[in-house]
Amino acid sequence: AADMKILMATMGLDIGGAETHIVELAKELKAEGHDIVVASNGGVYVPEIVAAGIRHYQVPMHRRDAGCMLRSRLPDMFRAFRTLEQVIRREKPDVVHAHARIPAFLCGTLQRTMKFPFVTTAHWVFTTKGGLRYLTNWGQRTVAVSDDIKAYLIREYGVPEEHISVT
Repeated sequence: AADMKILMATMGLDIGGAETHIVELAKELKAEGHDIVVASNGGVYVPEIVAAGIRHYQVPMHRRDAGCMLRSRLPDMFRAFRTLEQVIRREKPDVVHAHARIPAFLCGTLQRTMKFPFVTTAHWVFTTKGGLRYLTNWGQRTVAVSDDIKAYLIREYGVPEEHISVT
């Protein structure tokens, strides 16, 4: 495949399993000749990805509790939305790849008007209580990190089986 510009959006780049995966994936894709851009709230891994030639944009998408965030963090959510929109306009990525509920919700909302190809990775399962199911956007295609998560996506969100790949 031709080299692509890929924007990865995640909550933050501090120590954690999903974060380590994102950093390794970004560095590997960069080594294969792709142009990689990461948007996150920052963290300990930022110097490592920047040293690998990957651009990083600070975007406040790091509240884990979506319900709490919506009540008290609407200004952060709006700022994250606007910042992400500016990053996408500036970078014009070939693909946007979101790695958590809040980044996926924001990217999915932007995708409706900006029309970029949009994928997500499901690293874990989320609560679907209350309205949180409606704050979840699994993209045009979804990568699940296990068969259990694939089954969960089909069961809880009705994601078409043929739209899910398992790593």
